[in-house]
Amino acid sequence: MLFRSIGDIEVTCEERSIRVEGERRADKEMAPKNVQRMERFFGRFSREFTFLSTIDPKNVEASLTDGVLTLMLPKRSEKKKIMVR
Repeated sequence: MLFRSIGDIEVTCEERSIRVEGERRADKEMAPKNVQRMERFFGRFSREFTFLSTIDPKNVEASLTDGVLTLMLPKRSEKKKIMVR
């Protein structure tokens, strides 16, 4: 899925999930007049991904390069003390 600009995408991050929302716009060059069917979807979209481990929302990084969205989702380091009896 290719995006034209960062304004086309919104990423919302919580502790165990991330939501990507945006809009794909039709390119006039991609749709010649003689095309009967296109397999690409254009318009608003929303995808939500849920993770088993907790991610660190403060350190999530997103980049858009050549129309490709890349997300870096670091795990939250959970240090737990265990009592030994």
